[in-house]
Amino acid sequence: MSDVFDFDLDGLSPADDASEDTVEAFRAGDLKVLSQHHTAPNGSHIFVLAHDRSVTWGIPGEPQLVAIAVARDLRQSTFTFETSRHATASFAQNWLAERGCPLDQIALRGGDYIEPADDLTVRTADPEVGHALRGPRHLYLRPRPQRGMDACP
Repeated sequence: MSDVFDFDLDGLSPADDASEDTVEAFRAGDLKVLSQHHTAPNGSHIFVLAHDRSVTWGIPGEPQLVAIAVARDLRQSTFTFETSRHATASFAQNWLAERGCPLDQIALRGGDYIEPADDLTVRTADPEVGHALRGPRHLYLRPRPQRGMDACP
């Protein structure tokens, strides 16, 4: 797997301010590509799952995986560029799948990756199964009663 990031953005302009800010802040030097997928024809969509080696020196507990989604519109000469940090590959793969990446194209199996030990682990770690079971990730927070207060209003 190559660590060279060539999103082929020469001659293209950012489609929005968020894409412009993201591409300006993007630093490929500390990233190691774990998986990537380019759509055909012309690679109009590029999906990358990478490990950020610089996190080792950053804030403890900061997510080390970066999911990158680039969409190029060759007719309008524009692109969108999104990144998202994740603690586990399954969450990163789910984020990429929500943006149109086929899950089988970014799977981390075989080679340098550890194979799951049993069927339950395979089902739990499989992004397709996980997405079907839990749907899009949502976290609902409720205020907790303070000590000494009645739990019910």
